[in-house]
Amino acid sequence: MLLYWVAWYGQAPHDSGVRTTNKLVEKKSARELLALNLRLMRVRKNITQEGLAMAAGVNKNYISQIESRTRAVSIDIVDRLAHALGTSAAALLADE
Repeated sequence: MLLYWVAWYGQAPHDSGVRTTNKLVEKKSARELLALNLRLMRVRKNITQEGLAMAAGVNKNYISQIESRTRAVSIDIVDRLAHALGTSAAALLADE
């Protein structure tokens, strides 16, 4: 509701405690965060999609689908991917 208010009036109500700019900022979905963080961490560690897939025990097409945001992923898979990348599941889902 607040986002619609901001979009319509250009600012949040005074008692909302939310600071805004003229731009409407939408929160990223968990699927989008996972896709972005997974690709970023994989590339930083110089790991191919195939290499990550082998380390996590999944198909390389599955990694591609996750990174392109076309695949829903269970928390167990997120945990396996995090372990394969040497990080935590929380880090893969972090909005930073």
